[in-house]
Amino acid sequence: MNIPTTGSLAKALTFVAVFGSTLVAMAGVGDQFGKAEIHQPDKVQPGRIAFVDTSLAKLIELDLTGKVTWEYAIPFALAARGRLSAGTDVEWLQESDHFLLAIPESGVFEINRKGDVVWHYKTRFVDHDADRLSNGNTIFVNGWDADTDPIVTEVDPKGKIVMQLFAAQLELDPAERRTNPDERYSNTHANAVMGLADNEYLISLRNFNQFIKVKDGRVTARVKNARRVHDPSPYKEGFLFAVHLRNRSELIYERSPGQRESLFKPDQGTWTPLRTVEPLRNGNILITGSREVGQLDAEGKLVWSILMDGYVAEKSDPRRKGSVIYKAAFVYK
Repeated sequence: MNIPTTGSLAKALTFVAVFGSTLVAMAGVGDQFGKAEIHQPDKVQPGRIAFVDTSLAKLIELDLTGKVTWEYAIPFALAARGRLSAGTDVEWLQESDHFLLAIPESGVFEINRKGDVVWHYKTRFVDHDADRLSNGNTIFVNGWDADTDPIVTEVDPKGKIVMQLFAAQLELDPAERRTNPDERYSNTHANAVMGLADNEYLISLRNFNQFIKVKDGRVTARVKNARRVHDPSPYKEGFLFAVHLRNRSELIYERSPGQRESLFKPDQGTWTPLRTVEPLRNGNILITGSREVGQLDAEGKLVWSILMDGYVAEKSDPRRKGSVIYKAAFVYK
């Protein structure tokens, strides 16, 4: 299942990308793409970061100084049916050194370092998050869901659906649903899924301000009062997750049910919205705002951060007149 970029399209995409009314020059390998503002080498997890620039229609990898180390121009054939700016997710696959792209309303695509699509699953029921499980299956969410659409799907390497979850299975209280009137289709707005064990998953339900554990299709645990939750993740004996308040975001550590502490509370207008929450090997935590990427230490202090040139604070620019970061993935290099 290989979808190579055609020669003429590849040449065009190495110069400019046109999406909507935005025309942006392309950044190349070796270019300075972001500005490192904090860097404490003795406390930082070495590696790189990868994210999708939707204005450029590119998957970009940076080193920790902000220089481009690798790039992939997303072909029109992959993005044509989808909406790159509606929650395109990227994950790095350690065993193969490939990348997994979830393009909203288009599908999930595995890209190698040569720029070949070596595996794909096309579906309109995908956006916000896709992961490769330890058994080789791929799991993904559908946040832009109508009431009867699947919100989580798992497929095997041959593309056979082995599991699907629907909102009706999750024992949700309709009175707890909070929606954005600008989002026509967004029942649960599931924005993250993580495999915990065989047939057990952690699922983030933004519109219900909660995340849940599901085992064999049944809800086994529920964490509520997580306002506009993003990226819940097991951490030590509890959970990490991002919440969004009126004009700011916050990273919460729930040590046990009812015992919470604010691990990171940035200044208003910065690091918002927090979407990426990825615990790293050395105990640090990778986070993103709409303009920033950084690492927190275990005490919640920034030990490394970069600010992306030309990116905008999403909440201060609701019409997105510039680029914003949706999420980033860490690359151990």
